[in-house]
Amino acid sequence: MLHGEDMTNAVESVSKAHDLFFKMAMTDCRVALDFFNAHLPADLLAIVDLNCLELQATSHADDLRSERTTDMTFIPIAP
Repeated sequence: MLHGEDMTNAVESVSKAHDLFFKMAMTDCRVALDFFNAHLPADLLAIVDLNCLELQATSHADDLRSERTTDMTFIPIAP
């Protein structure tokens, strides 16, 4: 059985593997569409065309020129 630091390292390793798998899967448009359809609220799905989403860079500069980093960002684009 793992204890202390060994347990922490094991949990971090699994977490990183999960994050990598999720990010890789979400780059596939079919997977992203299925995920959004299953998890977004109906009122949001009613106003967003999921077929017109674009995966964006993970680093952005805001209005104050501060850099912001996200795991994944999808934005709607005009069809």
